[in-house]
Amino acid sequence: KEIGIKKSIGASRQKIMAEFLAESFLISSIGSGAGVVAGVLLSLVGCLILGIPPQLNIGMIVFSALFAVGVGVLFGVYPALQAAKLRPVDALRSEV
Repeated sequence: KEIGIKKSIGASRQKIMAEFLAESFLISSIGSGAGVVAGVLLSLVGCLILGIPPQLNIGMIVFSALFAVGVGVLFGVYPALQAAKLRPVDALRSEV
């Protein structure tokens, strides 16, 4: 319904797509950040338990975080396209 309301007051396809992609970027970034923090903390705890010195590869951490964000945005493109194609009447009628 939110998409239908926005389209009925004049939101363009580009604006709706941009909003969906920004949302997928934000969600992916938050999830990626949480994953990095959890991974680093768990690896540090594991190193402490096993008594080995921790070695963090910052380049690999950054790569994996960027990859996760990229995948999240990539998989946000299809729903953004579908939402942008909806007619206002159809979007207001749907209960999804």
